[in-house]
Amino acid sequence: MSSTQAEAFVTRQPIFDRKENIFAYELLFRSGLDNFFKHQNGDQASSKVIVDTFLLFGLERMTGNRRAFINFTHDLLISGYASILPKQNLVVEILEDVELDEEVEAACKKLKEAGYMLALDDFADHEDYASLLSMAD
Repeated sequence: MSSTQAEAFVTRQPIFDRKENIFAYELLFRSGLDNFFKHQNGDQASSKVIVDTFLLFGLERMTGNRRAFINFTHDLLISGYASILPKQNLVVEILEDVELDEEVEAACKKLKEAGYMLALDDFADHEDYASLLSMAD
């Protein structure tokens, strides 16, 4: 009988407050020991981070009871995937390449109303994103 062992890679990057204390960790997908992202599908990468963090490694082990910033793509936002995760431990990080449309705005509004924190990743101020900026923490 042979067994195969799957490998899982998630990296954590500390996010500091103004006093240089660790506020949270951004959790990022890695496909191997190399410390960079070399994956074509952002939906699969973010989903893998979520599954590995919450089910395999354990959120507390990954963040030490701090919040986890996790990247969400357009499709993951509108799917409602974030709402199954604990709002007290999660910051929904909206990537800079997420196309802002009515579905994304509605999904973000629903998350905010439910008490989730939202963060904008590599955000460039543009009037088209004013509604999203007003929801960001």
